[in-house]
Amino acid sequence: MMASLCLALALVSDPLAGRLCGKGPTPPDGYSPPLISNGDLNMLVEWTGGQSGRAYNQMRTTVYWQGRRGPARDAELFAFGRFNPTMVVEGKAVGLPTAWSQTLDVRQALVTCVGAFDEGLEATTEVFCALDRNVVAIRRTVANTSGKPLNLTLDLAYTLEPHSRLVGAWTKQDRYFETSPYVRMRGIWEEPNTDVRRVFHGLTYGQNVIGFDIAVTACDGGFLRRDVTLAPGAKTSHAWFVTYSDTYEKTPTAIPQTDWDGLFATHAKLWADYWAESFVRLPDAKLQRMYDVQQYHLRCNVTRWGFPVGIFPFHWQGKYFGFDEMYIHDGLVSSGHFSVARRCPDWRYAVMHRALTRQSHYTKRGKYGARWLWMSLEEGDVETAGIGFWMDHIFAMGSIARSAWTQYAYSGDRDYLEKVGYPIVLECARFYRNNWILEGPDGVAWIGRCTDLERLGPSKDKAFLSTCSAIYALRVAADAADVLGVDRNEAADFRTAADRLVKGLPTDPTGTRYVAYENCTEESVGTLGGLYPFPIFPNGETRQTNAAWHFINAGKAAGNMYPMGKSVCPWYAAKMSASMTELGDRTEPARWLLEAAEAMGPFGETWEINEPGLRIHPWFTTASGNCVFAVNEMLVRGTVPETWKDYAFRLPDGKGRWIDCEVKDGRRVRFHRTGISHVGSVAKERGF
Repeated sequence: MMASLCLALALVSDPLAGRLCGKGPTPPDGYSPPLISNGDLNMLVEWTGGQSGRAYNQMRTTVYWQGRRGPARDAELFAFGRFNPTMVVEGKAVGLPTAWSQTLDVRQALVTCVGAFDEGLEATTEVFCALDRNVVAIRRTVANTSGKPLNLTLDLAYTLEPHSRLVGAWTKQDRYFETSPYVRMRGIWEEPNTDVRRVFHGLTYGQNVIGFDIAVTACDGGFLRRDVTLAPGAKTSHAWFVTYSDTYEKTPTAIPQTDWDGLFATHAKLWADYWAESFVRLPDAKLQRMYDVQQYHLRCNVTRWGFPVGIFPFHWQGKYFGFDEMYIHDGLVSSGHFSVARRCPDWRYAVMHRALTRQSHYTKRGKYGARWLWMSLEEGDVETAGIGFWMDHIFAMGSIARSAWTQYAYSGDRDYLEKVGYPIVLECARFYRNNWILEGPDGVAWIGRCTDLERLGPSKDKAFLSTCSAIYALRVAADAADVLGVDRNEAADFRTAADRLVKGLPTDPTGTRYVAYENCTEESVGTLGGLYPFPIFPNGETRQTNAAWHFINAGKAAGNMYPMGKSVCPWYAAKMSASMTELGDRTEPARWLLEAAEAMGPFGETWEINEPGLRIHPWFTTASGNCVFAVNEMLVRGTVPETWKDYAFRLPDGKGRWIDCEVKDGRRVRFHRTGISHVGSVAKERGF
């Protein structure tokens, strides 16, 4: 009923329901197809229920398989094929729908597309990417609305574009492959008005780019095909499964033998388990939708390694940034998704030997700490960023330290801290202590020239954000050492160095507020850095407080990463929200989160920038993580607006405990805090 009503409208965009409706062969301006992903396979699904290969906002509708790359340094994340269900009526190909709707159900990670066709057909296509295996499932239900029998041919076409990397045997050195990857297809046709199901198989793989090696009459080239005569008012359903693997060895056994409902039930249960790990109910519908979609988006981008900004070529080829992954980790870990969040520090630890070697003196490790790459592939061994001043970022080590520490701060997992977290934060602290800190005779220290936020340009002296990252890394390393009872002398030295760096932080000529770097007159979100993401000050520190309010009041013109645009991008708005929560303000956190929500796309997704005439990077995971974290912090720290009378949540508090709270009609009707506080001085006591 909802689909039919939607189809009657010329154009409806309802991001609160995750639904977009329209008429005609083209989507509206600003359309970005909904995302489905399991962190390995990643794709956008068009309103037609398939993938044409068309680019929307420079992102093509094809399947991308994380880690399947061309040679470094470019390490191209190439297209791995696309699927497209098609129909032929009475020997004539059916074109695009004349009216359509598309819905993204983030709770079940399901895309549903409904199309009405002039030929007297209505087709409903459902698509999901199984969370527990590399299978894309497509089900199309076709109804005859014409009043006369129709002879139909129903296809699923899979197009695997020729590419040099899809031919011949691949090695681990090439990118993890010992054999060519295979793509298998399986179809289930449901006979109309019967309980009969017929199963067909097909295969496409590297050496035979778009053929099938299983001789089935229903297979025709790159299609799984079936002919059916559909009576007036009748409907028929067809399910297709596209499976990706490196180990088929030309056997069909790796293809799941379950039907659509069985596969979807397992998939939906896994997603339900993810959602059940925490709970947030907000009084504002737009903010709730943004929060839910971003929670969905975060899980979509959890790879077997770390967290890329996105798994698309336009998302920097799905590579890994320590700075960006920190925000994604913040969103996951502050939501209690401890298991998937841990993949980030675990992967950083797995490649730490390369970071240590990079910073060593003739391979002698230990003194100079670790320096992870700015822009990394899965192995962590090749810098893949283009040459530029961003190569002099050093705050990424503080970001990596934050992810390693907050994994312990939220989970309370001491075994993790000992084996993974502490080794990471220790080497990050050593990196700053022994490479970047300059000290004067008066007990004041500062960070040498580096690139702070890129917008500010290269070679900045006493850069504020970078200095805050160093102070933070030094202090959490000392806190972690205290928890474990190790390295007491080095921990004391870290704390002394951190205190001296605080004294050297750059201020304006009046000395009343911090600035982005020495003698800086530009506005920069970096001046919030001592609040978030690197909380280093006691509550009420005057110069940081003044800097924060100055940016809130005067810095909207510097509201995104690049010197372009006229509004505040969601990433920055969420930073501003989290920073004001750190100050205990009860007005600004929600205000800026609502600002972020205003920039949502048609399915509730965040963009790097989304404003009229300037739209880049839809499904921008960094902003998703930041928005989720800012909401969680506002709830846990009790900085919600006084006008909020009804809300509830169950979230970890960042000190190894959980808070279960409900407010109804402005009164707290439930509040439980469970667990024992265990975290050191950096993570300040939180609560109501």
